[in-house]
This record gives sequence, structure tokens and C-alpha cells, in this order.
Amino acid sequence: MSVQLLRELNKKIKKSACYSIMADECTDASNKEQFTICMRWVDEELQDHEDFIGLYQVDSINSSALTDAIKDVLIRMDLTMLKCRGQCYYGAANMSGSRNGVAARLLAEENRAIYTHCYGHALNLAVGTTLKQSKVCRDAMDVAFEVAKLIKFSPKRDSIFQKIKADEADEEDQISRIGIRSFCPTRWTVRGVSVASILENYNILQRLWDECLEGTLVPDVKGRIIGVKAQMAQFKMLFGLQLSKRILVITDNLSKTLQHESMSAAEAQVIVSKTIETLKNIRGDDMFQLFWKHTELLREHTGIDEPILPRIRRAPSRYEIGDGEGFHLSLVEDHYRLLYFEAIDLAIMSIQDRFNQSGFLMYQNLEELLIKAANSKDYSSEMEKVVSFYGDDFESKEQLSTQLEIFSSSFNKDSSNHVTLREAISY
Repeated sequence: MSVQLLRELNKKIKKSACYSIMADECTDASNKEQFTICMRWVDEELQDHEDFIGLYQVDSINSSALTDAIKDVLIRMDLTMLKCRGQCYYGAANMSGSRNGVAARLLAEENRAIYTHCYGHALNLAVGTTLKQSKVCRDAMDVAFEVAKLIKFSPKRDSIFQKIKADEADEEDQISRIGIRSFCPTRWTVRGVSVASILENYNILQRLWDECLEGTLVPDVKGRIIGVKAQMAQFKMLFGLQLSKRILVITDNLSKTLQHESMSAAEAQVIVSKTIETLKNIRGDDMFQLFWKHTELLREHTGIDEPILPRIRRAPSRYEIGDGEGFHLSLVEDHYRLLYFEAIDLAIMSIQDRFNQSGFLMYQNLEELLIKAANSKDYSSEMEKVVSFYGDDFESKEQLSTQLEIFSSSFNKDSSNHVTLREAISY
């Protein structure tokens, strides 16, 4: 039956003018590498379809082996690479490498098979890079993970936590205070709420550790609780959580927006640009002063230690040039200002790097061509780029221009009604 279904599906895909390849690799429960391949294509009614082709066991996950697996599927389905117009994989080097990745190998055979990386996954990797490279955020997130595990994996500690919260909270606080939220093990762009839950319950957590240490504990668990308690008593932990939350609140909102079913490439690029502008706006002395004052108020409320400068470490003699004294910050606030700016800069650069892809730009150009034609605006530059890139996909430039003129005349020319991409596609 499965073979018959694939044959019927193959007949439909072969009738399509073009198709795109979607693939992903993962390790199954039996420790075997499984390569998943899907096809995205458009039928004669211009309805898009996304179909699962199969799981293929591979001996290696290097780019050569995965490229051979994709080519084998195309040969079995009697599909030519000349009709491939898109590739969508994850962002690992073996798939997206600019020189020797799967995308680059297939682009060498068909340069119109544009590679794009999923918006959501690209943003997730950008946020992960930011919080891993910023030491203050990385350390804070490691402790936050441990806090969530100590509570959520122990019904006893969770029960004690709920009891302490109920005892301390009055009616007003009871409405605003949330419990500890578990951290998603794979997605960074949904962790803002989890970080906020720890900050919201900071005092209760400190009381929880004291009460837990009064009882009998397994040495391993006792050591973990002592470590978490010591970390939460330091200002750098509080600062790191606050800074991580500041970044995650912005990126979590971007992630939700990008996942909207009607989101287009052009709209996504605009939203990403606005997010980057938002990050740039909070990277300033005035915004840092507000952030610092809020963190100081929270420190006083939680009763943790005052911030101190890290111990001055002398560089190895082999790195020293001359006999002058090295530069060291004298104010605690200046030290944390540098950490704040570093994390924001990392977020900006990571997002820009992940979303600055040629595939996104070409899709954006195609969408702009349709929108401008539907709204009777000048689209000559967009059409030149499309015709130049896709070449013999169009019988002639003149015929495409005529079709766009007919397409433009099909919409109401009322200046107050702007034709959206969704309306243009559904025409």
C-alpha cells in the first residue's frame, strides 16, 4: 500500500512545474541515523502541497552521504534537479555550509534551487548563540535550569514550594505570582516565561533551599541545593537572569510573530528589522541606568549580596608588552554595563547573521513584485531581478510583463485599499 501511495504522489509531483526539497536528520531510539525527506510542490490550481516521502537510514551524516541520499530519492521518483526551486534544511554545517554543505552541492547542479533556513529555527539558534556566548547569561541560565529540575523533578520539593508560596502570599500577590515553569530542553525562544517565574519567586526559592537543607537528603541532591543556594545569593546571578529575561522577552515575541500562518518573507524581514531596532534602542546609557536601578531594587527586595568587582587577574607574562599597568574598571556599575552591552550586541549580531540569507532576499523580491503589480506600482527593478535569476522559467520577459499588467487590472484601483500579499496570492 505504501508503494502505491508513493507512486500516486509521484505522478502528481511530476506534473508540477517545480518542487522544493525539505529534509532533516535525527537519531532514533535504536541509535540509528534517520534522514527524513519531504517534498513541497504546487498543483495546477496553484494549491501548495507538502508531502512526506520517507525515512532513510544513513551510515554517515556528512554532506556527501546526505546529498547522495537525496539524489537517490530523486532518481527513484524520476525527478530531475532542473525542476528543483527550493531547499529547506536545518542550519548545521553539513547541510547549510557555504562551500561543501548539502545545499551548496545541490546549488552547484541547479542554481535556482534556493536554500532557506526555517525562520523559527534560525531565530532559535541566534538566541542560543547569544545566551551561550554571554558568560553572565550562560551562568545564570545554567543555574535556572538546575532550579527548575530540583523542583519539577521532585513532588516533595514542589509541594514544599507551593506551601511556602501559599503562606507568604496575600490576596493581591496570589494573583500576580506564578509557579516555577519548566524549561524547554530544545527551544530557546520559549524560555522567557521560565526565567520570569524564577525572578518572580526569588524570595520563596531562598526559603525553600533553607527548609530542604534542614531535612535528610541524598548527598548528591544536597550538594546541588547548596550550590544553587550559593549562586542565588550573588548579585551576578540576579543580574544574569534579569538580562536574559530582557533579551528573551523580545525574541519570544518575535518567534510567535514569525510562526503566523500568513507570514510572508517580506513581512518577516520587516519584523526582524524592527526587532533589531528595538534591541539597538535598549543599548544605551539611559536604558542601562533604568535596568540597573530596577535590578538594584530587586536586589534589596531579595536581600542578596551587594555587587562586587571580580578579582583582578594578571595576564601571563608572555602576553605582557612593556611594564605599564593593565586597565581595570574601578566601578562595579561600569563592569556590569560592559556585560549588558556585550549581551545586547551579541543578540543583534546573531539575529542579523541568521536572517541575512540570499534565499530570503530572493523570496522577498518575488513577493514585492506581486504586491507592486497588484497595487499598480513600478515593479521594473523587481522584474529584472526575477527574470535574470529564473531565466528560462519564463518564455519571455514581454509575456511576463503582459501577464503582470493583466494581473494588475484585476484589482480595485481605489487608493485607500492596499492589496496585500495574501489577497494577491488568493486571486
